[in-house]
Amino acid sequence: MSPRQAAVEVSLYAQGYTIIFTWAEPPNAYYPPHSHAGRVGYVILEGEMTVCYHSDYGTHYSANTLLTYRQSDGVRIESGQVHEVWTGDQGCTCVVGK
Repeated sequence: MSPRQAAVEVSLYAQGYTIIFTWAEPPNAYYPPHSHAGRVGYVILEGEMTVCYHSDYGTHYSANTLLTYRQSDGVRIESGQVHEVWTGDQGCTCVVGK
């Protein structure tokens, strides 16, 4: 584990996440609209991830807001928030907190 990845994990623990793992997806992976039972935090290590927020539930985003996150960006998906996800042309590796 790199020092950067270790620091990200410590940061996620400090934010109250208790399950931490590394997630890697191939280029152009797609996750159709879905939600999670609890909040989920991501910090992008490599590549990029685009998220479409289908509802404004729990965030300051309007419905159908599309945002692309890149290296070092943090992403927070609130519990129950409907969203869909695409990875970029280089895939995406991130640390995930649940």
